Amino acid sequence: MRVFTDMYPSEVAGVVLIDSMSPRQFKQSSVDAAPQINSQSRPFTIFSALGRIGLVRLLVRPLGLVPNLPPELDKAYVSRMVRPANLQAYLGDESQGMPESGRQAEAVKTFGDIPLIVLTARQNPITGWQEWQTELLQLSSNSQQLFAESGHGIEIEQPEAAVAAIVKMVELVRQTMHQ
Repeated sequence: MRVFTDMYPSEVAGVVLIDSMSPRQFKQSSVDAAPQINSQSRPFTIFSALGRIGLVRLLVRPLGLVPNLPPELDKAYVSRMVRPANLQAYLGDESQGMPESGRQAEAVKTFGDIPLIVLTARQNPITGWQEWQTELLQLSSNSQQLFAESGHGIEIEQPEAAVAAIVKMVELVRQTMHQ
């Protein structure tokens, strides 16, 4: 979102960041130092094989990889999560690109006065997360922070908070257009 807003500011009326990553987390964590997992690496091959025979499905809960979901969503979420294609996307493609994405996002210092809402999960356990979320407010001179009483998966765990943040942004943009 940071890079898109920087590249196409005339296309952006407002930004809602929902428990958004911070470029600082790549500097203060082991993400850059961690071995990258891709479709050719041994860890991915093992996860893929375990996914095909159903063992990943058994491990995702004990490893804490499944958010607290309502029963009607739980089965579908876990089913999607343990598919080899999803493992490829997350463990391979997405994780490999994170450090570079962080560097690109860090280069964006301001959105100017484009309205910005930062929706932060109060129960995100990552050290420094709350501070990083507050720092995101500096991206716009027209920003505010809202909070959700959930973990990182706000859109799943407390979807009404995500919807409320988006509705609030729509209202802010409409007010700005009528001034």
